[in-house]
Amino acid sequence: MSLARHLPDGCALHRATAADAFHVGVRMRPVDRDEIEALEGRIVREFLAEAVAHGARTLTIRGEPVLLYGIAACEELPGHATPWLVTAATIGHDELMTVMWMSRLQIELWQRHTPVLEVPCDSRNAFHREWLEWLGFKHRDHLAAFGAAGLPFDLYVRRRLDRGPIPNRLH
Repeated sequence: MSLARHLPDGCALHRATAADAFHVGVRMRPVDRDEIEALEGRIVREFLAEAVAHGARTLTIRGEPVLLYGIAACEELPGHATPWLVTAATIGHDELMTVMWMSRLQIELWQRHTPVLEVPCDSRNAFHREWLEWLGFKHRDHLAAFGAAGLPFDLYVRRRLDRGPIPNRLH
């Protein structure tokens, strides 16, 4: 199963390029930019450049890149990974609703291969917290000083319900 098969008209997915990262990066919501910089300890441009190098994907709506997303394996915790997503602040309400529904499907697809998804969320980013909860993540812990900036973050976790990976023939 592929997310690309479930795209609404006018939407397309492709491997992210440096141009996509620049386009979305300069249009990000300030609270999202602050969250990435507090967590990573580097400017968003550097984070997105690395994400592109590691296979990030881009969603375009009517030809305009509106988000980049990906998943990073937690090397120290086998079976755990951290999904991430950055959106342009210029995205309209209807497009945001499309992205929200598509993100639910993408999380389900990732969860087929990864039993535990974990996401640190800047405590200042209320929309991010609400989105994670809507996606089925559960609040697991409050981290008083986390990330490069040592700011308060909340840890959200989503566990696969079954006990094993889906056989490859179903993908």
